[in-house]
Amino acid sequence: MAITKAKLLAAYRRLGRSEEETLQKWENLKQGRRESREERRKDREERLADLAASGELADATHAETMVRFLSDRLCTRMPRLRFNGRGGGYYADGSICLSKVSRKSTVAHEFAHHLDASLNGHSREGHSRSFYSNLKRVVEALGMDYPWDREYLQVQRWARQDGLLKDREAA
Repeated sequence: MAITKAKLLAAYRRLGRSEEETLQKWENLKQGRRESREERRKDREERLADLAASGELADATHAETMVRFLSDRLCTRMPRLRFNGRGGGYYADGSICLSKVSRKSTVAHEFAHHLDASLNGHSREGHSRSFYSNLKRVVEALGMDYPWDREYLQVQRWARQDGLLKDREAA
């Protein structure tokens, strides 16, 4: 629950504190929020810079190129692509929504949903065994080192069974 200035003033009045003390507390809270927001922004920028340097990110143009390549390689129609400010998703209308800058693994994951729906005639099957098989086909087509440890748990289990994901103890 967010603290508003009015709530803080009311609470401090009940405690018998002066309005000056309350306003000082409010300024301290605002400053702390600003600093916290700034720290989170800097951390995010550093993470993005590290990912960009490692070649793990795809901008909108690169993501579209990947999807076009996969559509041709795996003989399926090109899905409609939408770009927003958040993560990825596959929708029942056959479209893929990605962030303007996405991980390549996210593009592969969402395209696997599209491929699964195209081949099996469903769009909301989720992370089924057939989705996993199609994700493996997508990863193989891209020739990428896929981060199986960041997948959904059931997908991780299948990847571990297939030797794609090593046990934590063994690693």
